[in-house]
Amino acid sequence: MTRFSFLFICLFFLPLFGKAHNQSAHEICLKATDYSGCIKNNQNASFADKAAATGAYGALECMRRQGHITQKEVKEAMRDVLREMNISQKLLFDSQVLRASRRASYLFREDCRTMNQANQLEMQEILGEEFQ
Repeated sequence: MTRFSFLFICLFFLPLFGKAHNQSAHEICLKATDYSGCIKNNQNASFADKAAATGAYGALECMRRQGHITQKEVKEAMRDVLREMNISQKLLFDSQVLRASRRASYLFREDCRTMNQANQLEMQEILGEEFQ
């Protein structure tokens, strides 16, 4: 009886932990040869994805502004970052991410990798304003 109860609970709650996709993405991708890739590219980006892209883009934009890298290198690096983080390449052109990353780029210290505590709080405000 205990095994049956455990099995029933697992079968009931297991679907709640799976990653769901939206119905419109499913309909678009039904005939795609790479269904999972198509779903990934057609889903809306999550807050975490946009926040990660904003941070990376902001740091790279800081480096570009200081003359360490070119705009072309920024784009190439962002493509690599998004690919490595398994985030949709569409965020390269997302107006919210671009706007937030421009603002965030001024929050980084001279090394373009770190922020002081006050700037970290301001970064959180920027993310909240743009993505929620």
